[in-house]
Amino acid sequence: MEKTLKERVRDYGNRPKRSLGQVFLIEPSVQAKILEMAELDSGDTVVEIGPGTGALTRDMLRRVKRLIALEIDPDLVSFLRESMRNSPGFHLLCADALRFDYERAAAVLRTRLKLVANLPYVISAPMIFTLIDQRRAFSLLILMLQKEVAQRLTAAVGTKQYGKLSVFCRVYFHLHLERQVPKTCFHPVPKVDSAVLRFIPRERPLLPEQAEAAFRELVRAAFSKRRKTLFNALRTSLRAGISEEGLRNMLEACDIDPRRRPETLSAEEYVRMALHLRERPPV
Repeated sequence: MEKTLKERVRDYGNRPKRSLGQVFLIEPSVQAKILEMAELDSGDTVVEIGPGTGALTRDMLRRVKRLIALEIDPDLVSFLRESMRNSPGFHLLCADALRFDYERAAAVLRTRLKLVANLPYVISAPMIFTLIDQRRAFSLLILMLQKEVAQRLTAAVGTKQYGKLSVFCRVYFHLHLERQVPKTCFHPVPKVDSAVLRFIPRERPLLPEQAEAAFRELVRAAFSKRRKTLFNALRTSLRAGISEEGLRNMLEACDIDPRRRPETLSAEEYVRMALHLRERPPV
């Protein structure tokens, strides 16, 4: 008889490490939803970040060609190697997901990857930027995130939650918040609820590669002073060498009111400014 998620956690026996933000999913309906969202196929290669005790891992392995599990905790790696030693297509790496080269893996395997991850809260934001940088490796990403982070990513323009993460992700991905997950679905019970998001890479990002550096600089500068007007935020935080007159001319050319707040601009408007900044740098 197949073991339950709770039984897998009991088999592991070790106390989850707070320093690594470890919590284990124990709610079968959430696992079933993740499997449904991933749309797994027999030819797929899946990368799983944070396999935990391997309950979801085992279910995915039945459906795919290959699964690469990234686990940073040596104790969990030892447990998984022993408990899954006879699992065809299973490749377990003791590795930091923030440093893993997803694009190289995709190139070597000659396939785009599907990513499934239950991200520790402490690495959510830096992990998302890593995935943005390596987005060409993926055909689909399913991420379990802290509810607050998920709300920031999917926030509407003009709201308090809307920020640089919202803008960056929308340029490169189609985002869908699929399910909110109460904290009681995990062991040990964390302090916050979670949510599952589906990221579909855009076949054509909203801006060309050549303008990415200007775009990132612009967005970071704008949101570093989000209580100020856009003009004042950019004037004080954008790279040196741009005069106030040059900045006003750029905003006017992009048809953007300099008195607006950074959170009122859409991703498309930031792209418009980045393209202008690259092609006709103000002086």
